[in-house]
Amino acid sequence: MVSKKKTQGRQKIEIKKIENKNSSQVTFSKRRTGLFKKACELSVLCDVEVATIVFSNNNKAFCFGHPSIENVLHRYLHNSSSSSLLSFSSSSISRVSDASVLEEFNREYMEAVKELEEKKKALNMEDFQHSSQPWWEYINVDFGMELEELVHMKIALEELRKKVLAKVKDRQDHELMIMANNNTNSDGFMATAQLPLNSTM
Repeated sequence: MVSKKKTQGRQKIEIKKIENKNSSQVTFSKRRTGLFKKACELSVLCDVEVATIVFSNNNKAFCFGHPSIENVLHRYLHNSSSSSLLSFSSSSISRVSDASVLEEFNREYMEAVKELEEKKKALNMEDFQHSSQPWWEYINVDFGMELEELVHMKIALEELRKKVLAKVKDRQDHELMIMANNNTNSDGFMATAQLPLNSTM
C-alpha cells in the first residue's frame, strides 16, 4: 500500500508590515496592480463608476477611475456635505495621479467592456435561436441606446422595410404568374377535351 505524502496545504499569509524595503516595494507594486484590476472588473461587471487612489510611502499617488478619476471625485464631492472634502480638488488629483497607470487601466477597461458586449451579443443570439419570439422583441430601445444609435437603427429598419416589401411583391408576382400559367394549361386541356373526335367509320 502506497502512503500518500502529507502536505500542509494552503497556508494563510500573515498580514503584517513588511520591514524589508525592497520586498515592500515589490509587494506594493503587485498588490496595487491587483487592486486596480479588481476595481476595473467591478466597474465592468456591475456597470458602476469607480475611483481608487493609493499613496506610496514616498507620498506618490497612483490612481484608477472610470469613466475618469476626476469625474468620480467631482460626483463624490458634489454629493458630500463635508467641508473638509471640498478642499480636495480635482486639480490636486491631476497633479499626483500617475498618467501612465491610469491610461493602461482605462485601456484594459475598454477592452473588457468590448469583450463583455461581445459575450452579451453571443448570449442574446443563442437565446434568439432557441426562442419562438420574433427577433425584434430582443431590441430594447428604452435602455442603453444613445440618440445617434436610435437614428441609425431607424434608418436601418426603414431600409429593411423597403427590402421586405420588395421581396413580398416579387413573391406575390411570382405566385400570380404560376397561377396564371396553371389556369392557362387547365383551360387548354379542357378545350382540347371538348373537341369532337373524327369518326373513321
